[in-house]
Amino acid sequence: YVRRTREATHRAWAPWALSHGLVYDPGRGSWAMSTWPRIEGKVDGIPVTIDLTDPQPKDTAGVRTRATAQPPAPLPGNLELTREGVLSTFAKLFGAQDLQLGDRAFDQAFLIKATDEAAARALLGPETRARILELDIERLAYDDGISHAAAPLVVVELQALIEDGARLDRLCELVVSIAR
Repeated sequence: YVRRTREATHRAWAPWALSHGLVYDPGRGSWAMSTWPRIEGKVDGIPVTIDLTDPQPKDTAGVRTRATAQPPAPLPGNLELTREGVLSTFAKLFGAQDLQLGDRAFDQAFLIKATDEAAARALLGPETRARILELDIERLAYDDGISHAAAPLVVVELQALIEDGARLDRLCELVVSIAR
């Protein structure tokens, strides 16, 4: 499984990274230390990384594709967007926050937690919401970095290996647009 995933990633990501002026690292697989493939570089001046994450214990789909970007001038607050499901429904029964944006399809698809509602609404405008739905995003997190003195960060995760160059384009465009 790991070897096939690495090979599929290499076939798709190496030429895509090269065509976008980004650096592709094939990762390393050994018994002593293993790292997944990754793409790094700057897109429109914003540092971006695309990599794979190990499957979560509850996942049956395998690795996730994750894209991160560092906002140069972050909005205040933190945001987490996750897919609606049995656990989120249960959590809401006990008072979990779920910010509603007035977009029926989006509000039904995602549980939104935010420390600053105005920033969340600015980050999740109509075009961004449409991109998130189209890409079938599993999770999005936005951290302004202030509360723990760290670099601000946008994280977008999909519950699959992305092998399609056009979909990698859309994922990269999404994470960069949120970081702006």
